[in-house]
Amino acid sequence: MKDDNLLQAFLQNFKDVFSLKSYCALMEELGIKVSTREVRQILEDSTNVFSLGNDKYITKAGVFSGAVFSIKPTLKEFEQKAVAIGGRCIPFVDGENFFYGISFYNNGRKLKSKTGTFDSDFAMSIFKLYGLEYAPQYIAADPANAELNISQNDFQLPKKVNLTCFDLAPLIKNGGFKFNDRLICTVEDWCCGKIDVRIEHEEDCSFGRGKSADKRLGWYNKVEEHLLEQFERKGPMSCMEEQLACLFFENMEDLSVDYCGSIEEYLERYARKVDIEDFGVETRLWRKGETVPAVGKWNYSQMAGADRKSILSHDYEEIVFEIPGFIYDESILDMFYRRENNFSCIIERLFLSHQLFSEDCRNELLLLLKKRSCILGKDYNRFADRIAGRLRQKALVLYSKVVDLVYRIDSENLNLELLPQQELVTLSQLLGHLTGLIQSITNRDNLERDAQNISLSLDGMAWNFESVREELELELERQHSGRFKVY
Repeated sequence: MKDDNLLQAFLQNFKDVFSLKSYCALMEELGIKVSTREVRQILEDSTNVFSLGNDKYITKAGVFSGAVFSIKPTLKEFEQKAVAIGGRCIPFVDGENFFYGISFYNNGRKLKSKTGTFDSDFAMSIFKLYGLEYAPQYIAADPANAELNISQNDFQLPKKVNLTCFDLAPLIKNGGFKFNDRLICTVEDWCCGKIDVRIEHEEDCSFGRGKSADKRLGWYNKVEEHLLEQFERKGPMSCMEEQLACLFFENMEDLSVDYCGSIEEYLERYARKVDIEDFGVETRLWRKGETVPAVGKWNYSQMAGADRKSILSHDYEEIVFEIPGFIYDESILDMFYRRENNFSCIIERLFLSHQLFSEDCRNELLLLLKKRSCILGKDYNRFADRIAGRLRQKALVLYSKVVDLVYRIDSENLNLELLPQQELVTLSQLLGHLTGLIQSITNRDNLERDAQNISLSLDGMAWNFESVREELELELERQHSGRFKVY
């Protein structure tokens, strides 16, 4: 665990270019034996690392340390002398850190944290880069809203919300900051979220013109140009934060400049061909008015032809090795909760197409389950598991349905571009969300407090699954029947 922490600290703090070879040497020095191929995959999959090609890498700390971005406070913020943080620092600080922990400095002095009260529409506008679907949860999680419980109001925000801000008063008093002025921000520490701010006075507040303003208009044009090019090459990516991190990494010379605007203003005032569009149950930056596709030239080669599995004969057994280990553990705990001692029931509940398993595969899986149950059974307490057990059971029933449909789609040699794209995206997202939720249930803090919300979330996932299942199965059947022709 200590070694893992050291490696994580390296990827969060090291700022120079490093090689695959040097990272392998670091792991070897820590006594971690991993093949070069595995280390390369670790680095390629890391959300804290950018690949430079030829086995060279750089961390986000290295890319964004010293990066420049800007914030233009609104009239409401100026009147309250408080600048709300929200998602305005995306993607320039570590996304694992909470936004309310970001520190702002001016001339070496820390600007105090304070609370401001704003319309919920404004709050949504500055949190939307986390995803419109997640913004209400981020707002509710703000310590300034400690007494707000949106689950009691069908997850709707009240008209007014409190937001964590940094104090604008010293900049007004000592720097002559006025409404329509801008804050130019420089990243001092990516990992810790330390930001230096300085004032850019508007050269002509009445018309917003002047040298910097003219250059800033050009900056917005470059943002759009680079985003459109990125969409063609990389597709929608994992989230908007990752889209923007990639955008700035690839275009630092154009975008990390003193006359920069902000993504917030770009989307609200200057974007012509780009907007936030629905992507399954989530949202992404994409071409305005267009459906965000699940499949495109950025990923089609990975999802077609020889790379696709066949569900025929024993190949279906690959599913056994692709299910995360904790899913088996949670299934065993579910068996305990049901007061059963039948491992075959676990297989039949978890794998709806279990009849395709060979006898050898089934026996191997039974042996695995029995070994794990001996370990887990020693500490199992059904009374203590009463809340988690009920939620786990509900989640696993849905998980088996989702996994079965995912593997049916993934295993057939289908034309994925003909599948309903939003339904396909939603299915993939459901699998990810559900897997994460199952992993968190057993060891979740405050489970009793959160149980109702988790149950409602599972109901929502089940509803979403049923809403996409029929469309996907219809296309599955259509493509499957189209392969057989009678002459």
